[in-house]
Amino acid sequence: MFYPLLAVLKGELLPGPGHNSLWAEQIVFQLTRPGTGSLLDPRSGTYLQFHSWLVLDTWMIVGGGMALLAGFAIRRFRPFALALLLQVAVMAKGGYVPYAFVTSMLPFGALLIAGTGDTWWTAARDPSGHPRKRIGRLARLAVAQAGKVPVIAAAVLFAVAIAPHWFHWLQQQSASDGFGTETAAVSWVSQHVPAGDIVVCDAYPWLDIKLHSRAATPRRWPIPGIRPPRRSARNCSRSAPASRSSATWTYAAPRPTDGPDLRTAENGGPDNGPPFLTASS
Repeated sequence: MFYPLLAVLKGELLPGPGHNSLWAEQIVFQLTRPGTGSLLDPRSGTYLQFHSWLVLDTWMIVGGGMALLAGFAIRRFRPFALALLLQVAVMAKGGYVPYAFVTSMLPFGALLIAGTGDTWWTAARDPSGHPRKRIGRLARLAVAQAGKVPVIAAAVLFAVAIAPHWFHWLQQQSASDGFGTETAAVSWVSQHVPAGDIVVCDAYPWLDIKLHSRAATPRRWPIPGIRPPRRSARNCSRSAPASRSSATWTYAAPRPTDGPDLRTAENGGPDNGPPFLTASS
């Protein structure tokens, strides 16, 4: 409601000269943007993206998938299981799946994992469902204790393997600057790229380069007939120079979401630029 109202007040709801358009550049773009492929296709971007989620947190993804099956067997958790299944279906269908899509799935997976454990523990603690005439006291006690075994085993696994893995990963992430390469690139552009030169880049560094340098920054992907790369900032397009005396700089720094081996870069001299920034006349 507020985004359309703001667009109306700024005169940016419909397309027109000299301004952005909420309708054309956001709504229409989101409805017509190319998909990332199906999760069932090993060559698709969605499949590769799912595997990157597995690398980041195998335990939550696998545990949530296993709890999804158990969630349909537990009546009070069926809505959460259905919500998670619908999101998996979206990935399998073949539409556009953004990198952060997993953040909408993790809460339902966590609820299903906790709910399944609670259901197992409660059922084991209360063996009243078994007719007392058919089983004796010792049998009822054995059934009650045996039902707690999966929950105890899961708790031990969490304490021994999962919690240390999460702690190590979070500690590593808190100590590293994922935007270090991008910050260095923007700083280099602001100091060495002359006014009027064009810097061609993707959406990650575009705003910082526009705000903190004298370089010309055309709108993202302004070249007619050329489709921009979907996921990688290492495949930037080239743009024609503003004049014969100007140069076009192609920004090709890794994204913050790339691995540490791809984020490593060294600063270069003012003539050639760092390895991720090349010039063409």
